[in-house]
Amino acid sequence: DQIYVHDKLMIVDDRVVILGSANINDRSMLGHRDSELAIRIEDTLHVPTTMAGQQFMVGYLPHTVRMQLMRQHLGEDEALDLSDPLNPATRDFWTNRSNANSAIYDQVDGGISAYRCTTVAQYRDAFANYVNLSYLDPEVKHTMAEIKGFLVDWPQTLFEKEDLSPPLATRMVVSNDLWV
Repeated sequence: DQIYVHDKLMIVDDRVVILGSANINDRSMLGHRDSELAIRIEDTLHVPTTMAGQQFMVGYLPHTVRMQLMRQHLGEDEALDLSDPLNPATRDFWTNRSNANSAIYDQVDGGISAYRCTTVAQYRDAFANYVNLSYLDPEVKHTMAEIKGFLVDWPQTLFEKEDLSPPLATRMVVSNDLWV
């Protein structure tokens, strides 16, 4: 038998951590259907901080884990203050880093960039003419070195001109509301 492990993490208000392979739904969380594991951690050590500019008590562990994960995603060190994720300066920093990383990937990927292809045909044409730039090339390496962390923008226009609806037979069995 194969074992497929995929973890999820949810941190709620820097007070509660849910970590495990279980999806955040009844099928996985009730414990009598899928073979999933999850743990809910609610810290008893509370520390004061700010949330949306207001004084707020948080759990030490959830707060620390959230800040560490944000720093990792941003490619930043301990010096960056991420204690208030709802602070406009924090949100702006997050968005700007994501935009900058996305622009670099768009530049390197060229015509096959997820930020440029609005149809499958456009992607196929671009891919047919694509020259894979070597990441060993000094210029590409220099450009890629500008990427910090892991954040990128969601490619909102990818295949936007395509009808990605499921086939009619599928729609008759599964509600169309389940498809994005």
